[in-house]
Amino acid sequence: MKEYELIESAALNDFAHSASKEIIEKCGIKIFPVGGVNGLITSKIDILAFNRVVGLGIKEPIDERVVDIILNKIEANQVNRFFIQVYPEVYSEKLRRLLELYNFSHYNNWVRLVRDTSPAHKVQSKLEIKNITKNESELFGESVIKAFEWPDELTEWIASPIGRKNWCHYLAFDKNVPVATAAFFRSGDYAWFDFAATHPEHRGKGAQSALLARRIDDCRKLGVKTIIVETAEQTSKKESPSYRNVLKAGFKEAYKRPNFIFIKS
Repeated sequence: MKEYELIESAALNDFAHSASKEIIEKCGIKIFPVGGVNGLITSKIDILAFNRVVGLGIKEPIDERVVDIILNKIEANQVNRFFIQVYPEVYSEKLRRLLELYNFSHYNNWVRLVRDTSPAHKVQSKLEIKNITKNESELFGESVIKAFEWPDELTEWIASPIGRKNWCHYLAFDKNVPVATAAFFRSGDYAWFDFAATHPEHRGKGAQSALLARRIDDCRKLGVKTIIVETAEQTSKKESPSYRNVLKAGFKEAYKRPNFIFIKS
């Protein structure tokens, strides 16, 4: 289970390092070591996906010193919101009380799902799935921010990892129109799936199912043994289409990961 968290942490770290000096300045990107892993801050972009720390508690205990480091970085960079995503094996009531003492509160859970690289289920789709290169990186970045309704300042950064070692990026096209995106980061026997986004006007066409199947097949060809992904938790109050899609693609739930949020007062 530790590897599931550490590959995501490694992917976020590499994603941050892919940014140029101009992008770093535009978005306020900073990486900082804490608890044996790296935290990511994007002070000019108030999106939790880019202001968080993954894998905390795996290499070093989460204690007052660790939380102090995080809070000091948050305050020094005037970050509005920040996630501590706690590795479930170290989570306890004692840790919850510690985080609450430092004004972190439980926000929600993300679900970790895994599968092997046995052949993916056949997906019927009229969409064309393309493994893209650096030449189409801008189109990928634009497609992601349109789907998630993220600020334009993120476009170049989202596109930056394309062409880097260990990354694979994809676009789904409907009659030459890009409608959905996906990517994965590979490390040894593991691959981490992310950047799955579909433009609102093109949802319901099976884009993400087709992109999942393509990535699973490509991972198998590359020698990957285990694929990891995370989605929002599906509850009676909140549906999670991504959760349903990955279950249909053969993923199994491994665990729920609690997210603790700090909100600047």
